[in-house]
Amino acid sequence: MFCLSCAPLHGQAAEKMKLLFGNYDPKTETSIWRDIESGAPRDMDLAYFSGHVAGDVHVLLDQGFMEGAVAKSFFVTWTAPRIGNGFECHVCAPLISAFVLIPNGETWLVESQGRYLGTLGSFGRSEDVAVISIGPDKSGLSFKRMDEFTGEQVTMLSLAVPHGHDFLLALDLRLSWNNHGICGPPLADSCWGYTSHVEFVPGSESEYYDLHISTKGMTLNESYDATVSANATRVFHYSAEDGKYAQTAGPGGGWPLKIPSRR
Repeated sequence: MFCLSCAPLHGQAAEKMKLLFGNYDPKTETSIWRDIESGAPRDMDLAYFSGHVAGDVHVLLDQGFMEGAVAKSFFVTWTAPRIGNGFECHVCAPLISAFVLIPNGETWLVESQGRYLGTLGSFGRSEDVAVISIGPDKSGLSFKRMDEFTGEQVTMLSLAVPHGHDFLLALDLRLSWNNHGICGPPLADSCWGYTSHVEFVPGSESEYYDLHISTKGMTLNESYDATVSANATRVFHYSAEDGKYAQTAGPGGGWPLKIPSRR
């Protein structure tokens, strides 16, 4: 449940940054995260963050919410590595960290944290983030990003959910995809594209809503050699056990919503 008037849950960014990263510069409104690689999961591709580099941490979201009649705060940051040649390329995605904080007198307790939630964004900038309702008394984060490459346009959605003491990336999908940047007269017949509508609805799990994604349009097949209908409705169920959304209804295989490797 959102809590737009939960002062003093909003603000106090300097105190929160000092608590989480040990330092804060009020002039640049950033913290320094030293040796990012040292605490990262072994299976995570850190890309530009490997090699024991430090990073500049920026506040992305500082939003209060209510859960179980307890006032809490979502605090989300994005980090850019301190590398000599800059961090502005197309595939330069900042490292996103997410936390749930609970007021404790004049300081905060960290209830959940995902320091290595994922690298989300492009051109060195983070993507849009919003607090969303994922259950009658549950909230999570929605990250949405749009990208374009070789004339193709995509919209991707990532959902992050607090899971005990962790903060996990629960779902990562490609909501829309088209080639409108390179098709059209005299190649109108070569145009294809689809869009998706996202809706959370009550499901079998009383604590969490199911996720319904309705897709309409045309898309390339998984071999990229023909166009096929993308029309379908898929249902995703959240598992409180592993902290992930899994598809429970609709066409199998995940295509075209799954995010493929770059061709």
